[in-house]
Amino acid sequence: MNKYLLRTVLFLLPVFLTLGTMEYLLQKIPNNYSYKKNYMDKNAEEIQILILGSSQIFYGIDASCFSQNAFNLANPSETYYLSLELFKKYQKKLNHLNTIIISYSYHTLWSSRLAVENEIQRSKNYILYYRINITENINNYFELLNGKTINNLRRLNKYYIKKKNDVTCTQLGLAWGLNRSNKDLVKTGKEAAIRHTRDNIHSKENIRILEENIIILDTFAEICNKNDIKLILINTPKYNTYIENLNKEQMEEAAKTVDLLIKKHKNIIYINWQEDKDFFAKDFYDADHLNSKGAEKLSKKLDSYISSL
Repeated sequence: MNKYLLRTVLFLLPVFLTLGTMEYLLQKIPNNYSYKKNYMDKNAEEIQILILGSSQIFYGIDASCFSQNAFNLANPSETYYLSLELFKKYQKKLNHLNTIIISYSYHTLWSSRLAVENEIQRSKNYILYYRINITENINNYFELLNGKTINNLRRLNKYYIKKKNDVTCTQLGLAWGLNRSNKDLVKTGKEAAIRHTRDNIHSKENIRILEENIIILDTFAEICNKNDIKLILINTPKYNTYIENLNKEQMEEAAKTVDLLIKKHKNIIYINWQEDKDFFAKDFYDADHLNSKGAEKLSKKLDSYISSL
């Protein structure tokens, strides 16, 4: 039995060594999450404006357009829970922070941990690169267990042979690569509105998620108030094909909730530019995301607004 066990171990050892080496090498490939983590580690003390949120912020706010030191720490599908965890991680280093900008839109109050179920693999990015444990699913503690083997091999080849990494954001955290032609604004408007709409906002699960997110926003506001930080909730511009497909009841609930938050916390500022007439089809990548030109326009407008406060 001992000989059989020894042979088995000797047989499997090269396999585990190979897999372990691949996992190590995959985690060493620079990506948006590791880049932003490293930036925050080195520069958090200089940041005056911290930008948080999901893809609408990741694509929509260009920190380079601000007159103060700003950084876009947003990521696709990032929810209030994750934004708060990121803020708490760096709170002690953010000595010069005076403003937090975070997304507040049609769907954010009903987003639990990650915005959509089929993007749950994003959990591993917060676990591996920010050391924020948000799931007990063992798969999300390894790059190898996320995605197809062929794709991981391509990533290894791309970085270690072709010397190209996975970082796709700018130096200050904005998504790039959105300078190409707009997507179909009619099609993406309908698709995104359906994706962001909850079938029944009064179901037990949706009420639970809503209550959790309100508590998180309360916590954000309380921390900011204690540290003399403005908390700006922003509803970024959307194209009309997205807006016209939204559920009125969900919109009204979101509007009512933000009104209550503003009354409760004097340091909360709500900017609703969802239907801003200054933005046109040429400013959008798809119906609910700005392209790089739209992001520049929004960011300059937002900087002027903050400077006037």
